[in-house]
Amino acid sequence: MIYVITAVHNRIETTRIFINKLNQQTINESIMLVLVDDGCTDGTVEMAQKQFSNIHIIAGDGNLWWAGAMDVALRWVNSVCKKDDMVLISNDDVDFDENYIERGISKLIKEPRNTLVSGIGVSINTHQYKTTPIFWDLKKGRGYPVGPNEYSNCVATRSLFFYAEAIRNIGYFHPKILPHYQSDYEWTIRAVKRGYTIKCYDDLTYSFDEKTCGYGNFRKLTYRQVFSKKSSCNPFYRFTFYVLVTPLHVLPVCLVNQVRRLFKNDKNLS
Repeated sequence: MIYVITAVHNRIETTRIFINKLNQQTINESIMLVLVDDGCTDGTVEMAQKQFSNIHIIAGDGNLWWAGAMDVALRWVNSVCKKDDMVLISNDDVDFDENYIERGISKLIKEPRNTLVSGIGVSINTHQYKTTPIFWDLKKGRGYPVGPNEYSNCVATRSLFFYAEAIRNIGYFHPKILPHYQSDYEWTIRAVKRGYTIKCYDDLTYSFDEKTCGYGNFRKLTYRQVFSKKSSCNPFYRFTFYVLVTPLHVLPVCLVNQVRRLFKNDKNLS
């Protein structure tokens, strides 16, 4: 069994396309879709239940965000999974071919069980890599994109394969203190700290529209946007992220650097 976990909130056509992709997969009969309904009011859940037969719905109230949705989904999977079951965490706005999940599973099987296998996200607008593995320098508090064959200790969960048993070893998300952005980075960094390896393959690609993401360009945001949960620049959550991942002996320097970065960009806000 492979549990495909995704979260949805009022974008029925996007979710419909994603479910159609799951129906077209070569190993469709082995998939269970774990769909976290974070307060949909547009008929998404009803559509999903009609379109995909092997589905488990987890209801939210619209305030789960990504970390909350992943947290409740992983807890449910952990309660029902068997030894050799696998998990694919995926956004519902990704596009992939009919062999994608089978290829991801075959790569995961070839690796040691303490491996996270990540796809590479390609922009539908520029056709360039937009989601790649990252080496996060825990001492400097900065992340650097790396190639598929280079060492990585951090990756997004936009498309991530792993054995279900990893949930017990890595743990869950921190939705109350890190509700959205950086929550997946923290989870994968924690995985590496606990003995896991991240592998990324350049022939395991998916596409997505990066324009549908949240607020990411600090220099173009208002104060209200910066402090929104949709902002990857939100200083509260950035500081939380650094506290969670940074070694204690370098944490003060890391936080000071983040304060400097915040004030450097502050004059650009309106």
